[in-house]
Amino acid sequence: MDIKEAMAFITGTQKFGQNLGLSRMECMLSKLGNPHLDLRVIHIAGTNGKGSVAAITSEVLMKHGYTVGLYISPYIEEFNERIQINRKNIDDADLAFYTEKVAGAVAECVAEGLEHPTEFEIITTVMFLYFQAKQPDFCVIEVGLGGDLDSTNVVSPLLSIITSISFDHMNVLGNTIGEIAQAKAGIIKPGVPVVAYPQLPEAERVIMERARLMESPIEFVDPNHVSFLGFAEETGVQRVRYEAGTWDFEANLRLLGVHQQVNSLLAVSALYRLSQVAGLNLLPDLVAEAVETVHWMGRFEIMNHDPLVIIDGAHNVDGIRQLKNSLNFYYPDRPYILILGILADKDTHQMADLIARDANAVICVTPNSTRASLAQDLYQYIHTFNDHVTWEEEYDTALSSALRQCPDDGYVIASGSLYMVGDMRRTMRQRFGLPYEH
Repeated sequence: MDIKEAMAFITGTQKFGQNLGLSRMECMLSKLGNPHLDLRVIHIAGTNGKGSVAAITSEVLMKHGYTVGLYISPYIEEFNERIQINRKNIDDADLAFYTEKVAGAVAECVAEGLEHPTEFEIITTVMFLYFQAKQPDFCVIEVGLGGDLDSTNVVSPLLSIITSISFDHMNVLGNTIGEIAQAKAGIIKPGVPVVAYPQLPEAERVIMERARLMESPIEFVDPNHVSFLGFAEETGVQRVRYEAGTWDFEANLRLLGVHQQVNSLLAVSALYRLSQVAGLNLLPDLVAEAVETVHWMGRFEIMNHDPLVIIDGAHNVDGIRQLKNSLNFYYPDRPYILILGILADKDTHQMADLIARDANAVICVTPNSTRASLAQDLYQYIHTFNDHVTWEEEYDTALSSALRQCPDDGYVIASGSLYMVGDMRRTMRQRFGLPYEH
């Protein structure tokens, strides 16, 4: 199997959609020798912030000399981003090699009468095989959807992390914060410590009860233990101070967004707990150095300075609200041009209300997904409250229009979907002459 055949096999399973449950994973992994049981895992669930917390956690461990596997979803520009070791994407040869092995296990499980595994289940199994073969010191693994029935929830982790919980994927996870939290809390395993983001009371009660049942020690981070010290616009970093256990240090946080202050505190606190659980000698100075260097594509990422151009993968109501708060915090009273593309299964109207009403102009685009809300439909809604709205089929045209309309003291922001942001990032890199990693 070469990479084209591997990708055809993987994408060909999209027709099986989302089908939560662990039976297919357990069958495939059993056929392949249960590779997931050979890994030292940090498992991360939550609605928003998983990627940022995973990035900081892996960067800190790498800074201390450890080899770190990282599993994320979705990818931004390249499919191979989903599986990384020391922030290097899996190469095509390895992706094809392990996909072929998984395809064999899929055939056996289907022959035994199981439903066909989903795309995410296949990718997750490829990840487990790859990490088993490469044997990184730690594997930082993001949940794909929910927690209790997610494909990744076959692991026995060293530590569980739960990020911010809010409304998203309600058609699958439930219509209340409690129901959604119940799914996310499903990653808590017997006796395994948990570090969690400060939650809404309903979510906190659910998580606490699950931790009690599992006899798992749990800590909710205190937002007062991170202090904002300043923002340097010219370098694009925010200065913060952290307090976690016996650690007390300052760092230049390269990840922008007001919400990243508590997200990064969650990662720092989880690392402090991991140092106790795994007997690691993690040093605050090296933690600070890692925080200063960590970069996460498509999360409040500055793509150009003159004019200022930002992309952000906010893709649900809470994410858009956090983005708008951050824009107001860093760039108060400055006009902005918005490029917006949203998936149809999101609360498109509320998301648009939050960020499009104050925009000087809005350019609607269609994300590259079968679940996309069409640009024309988004335009029709936004036009009811903002006269300066258009829609474009081509991302390059949308970017040109945004740059043309951007006031001298203003900026361009593109957001609404990680699927859109990935393609828009590629378009921006070409326009501004940026490398893949910049």
